[in-house]
Amino acid sequence: MTTPTLEVGVMGLRERDGLLLRADSNETLAWDIANDITSTACTRMEELGGWWIEASYFDTTVDIVLRSFGSVLVLDRVAGDRLLSRDGGVAVQERLL
Repeated sequence: MTTPTLEVGVMGLRERDGLLLRADSNETLAWDIANDITSTACTRMEELGGWWIEASYFDTTVDIVLRSFGSVLVLDRVAGDRLLSRDGGVAVQERLL
């Protein structure tokens, strides 16, 4: 199982600012997204290999991912990349490329 990524600052439908969540296929994750995030704020985008989610749902999305996975890598060019863990740990990540 690979660590999910949550990319910040991805433009979505109608030029709205959002997040791109990429994670291994997981029935629980898909169910949580469908039930915890308004359908108008979330779209499965096969061409991008993940879910586009409105930026205002950042905290909710992190909570959802951490229910199914032990950590999530947040890719954020403004605030910096970081690895968030279920136990509350945060590790700053340097970009390799």
